[in-house]
Amino acid sequence: MKTPAAPALDTPAELLRAVRERKQAADRNDVEMMRLGVHWADLHLADPEHAEACFTSPKTFAGEGSPSIDEFCVPEFATMLGRTCDSAGRFLTECVEVAYRLPQLWGAVQAGLVAGWRARVIAQTTLDLTLEAATYVDSQVFWCANRLTPSALGRVVDEARVRHMPDALEKALEKSADKRNVTFDTQQVSFDGTMHLEADLEIPDALALREAVASGAEHLARLGSTDTVDGRRATALGDLARRQLTIGFDDESSTVETSKPTTPATPVTQIVIYAHLSADAITGLDGTGSGTGEALCARVE
Repeated sequence: MKTPAAPALDTPAELLRAVRERKQAADRNDVEMMRLGVHWADLHLADPEHAEACFTSPKTFAGEGSPSIDEFCVPEFATMLGRTCDSAGRFLTECVEVAYRLPQLWGAVQAGLVAGWRARVIAQTTLDLTLEAATYVDSQVFWCANRLTPSALGRVVDEARVRHMPDALEKALEKSADKRNVTFDTQQVSFDGTMHLEADLEIPDALALREAVASGAEHLARLGSTDTVDGRRATALGDLARRQLTIGFDDESSTVETSKPTTPATPVTQIVIYAHLSADAITGLDGTGSGTGEALCARVE
C-alpha cells in the first residue's frame, strides 16, 4: 500500500498554514480522546456496596466527589491507546478529574478554548484537594488556563488550600520535614585536601554566618594573607569552628546555680608533632642533638 504523497508546499506561508492546520487537528483529537476517556469511565462506574457480587474492583480515580470506577477497565483502554496500564490510568484519572470536579474548565476544553493537555496539567494539581478547594481553583483558572504559568497555578492552588483546607494545611506543615540541614561530603575528599559541604539555614542564621565569614576574610587580608577571597572565606569559616570548640558548655548534670567553671570541649582537629631526639639531647648532655634516641611527642590542640 502506497503512502499518500505530502501536498506540495512551495512557499513558507503554505508550510506555516499546513503546520497550523495539523496542530489544530491534533488539539481536536486530544480533546476527543479526553471525551472518549470520560465516556469509558462512565461505562464502568462501580458500586462499592455490590462490588463482590458484580465482580468489580471499585476505585476512586480522581478526587473527592468523583465516582468510583472499576479499575479492571484500565487494561483494555491501555491496549487501545498503546500505553502501559499506569500511563492509561493516569490519563483516565486526569480526564475524570476535569469532567467531574472542574466543570467550568471542562466546558472550556470542549468549546476549544483550552487545550486538553493544559487542562490535564491543572487536574494533576487538584487531585488531593477537597471538592470546595477544587471548585475554587476551577473558578479562578478556567478563563485563563491557556496562558497560566506553573508558578501562577501553584499560587492559586496554595490559596485554595488556605481558604478551604486550613486544618489539613496546618497538619501538613506540622508533619513536613525540617528543610534545614548541614551536610559534609566525607566520601569525596579532593586531592588538594578540601572537602565539600552544603547547608540550608534559616534566613537570620545564614545572614549572620555570611557576615561573620566576610569579617574573618577581611581580617585575614589585613594580616597579610595572600589567599584568594574564597580561600580566605573558607579559612575564616574554619576559624569560627575552632574558636567555637574552645568555648565549652555546661555538663548536662550541672544546674544554672552551679558556679563550677566549665571545661572547654576537646577540639576535633588535633595536630601531633613527633620529634626524634637522642637521650643526651633531651637531658642536655649532648649539644649536637644527633642520634635517634627516645622519642619526644608534643601534642598541639
